[in-house]
Amino acid sequence: MLDARELIKQFETNFRAYYQLLHPLQSESPLKEQLEKNGEFFNFLTEQTLVQDEVIEFRLQKILEQEHPYLTSIDPEKLKKTAIQRNRSLNQLISHFLEKRKALLKQLYSLPTEAWKRTAILAEEGRVSFGEIVRRMIEKDQPVLRRLQTFIQATHAS
Repeated sequence: MLDARELIKQFETNFRAYYQLLHPLQSESPLKEQLEKNGEFFNFLTEQTLVQDEVIEFRLQKILEQEHPYLTSIDPEKLKKTAIQRNRSLNQLISHFLEKRKALLKQLYSLPTEAWKRTAILAEEGRVSFGEIVRRMIEKDQPVLRRLQTFIQATHAS
């Protein structure tokens, strides 16, 4: 596994990429109007926000607060059914997504080395470290960023 400094650097790079893609959509524009009407884009961003919240609030925080917590697998469909995000505007959704990322980035910078080694027990896999979960978030960011970029480019072109 990469060391904490390298993971933080990669997480920050991904945060900047999300910010560059999503932040401009908070300003009024024809592109924003089209994306607001695009249910597929909104649903995708909602799902990514829900999964991110689950990972940050209920996985990473649990690992830091409890000794070897047991974590079940994430079910995006179940999360969507209980989501408050459905009632959010695109601006609110983007703000929430970016704010959570930024807060986690700040937290990662302040964590002592020992915290990165803390573990949880994942239902399907067994013991997994805090650092490994962050690494997986980073890895999963690339296809998400590509998909968001594709949505934006396709909407821009139409």
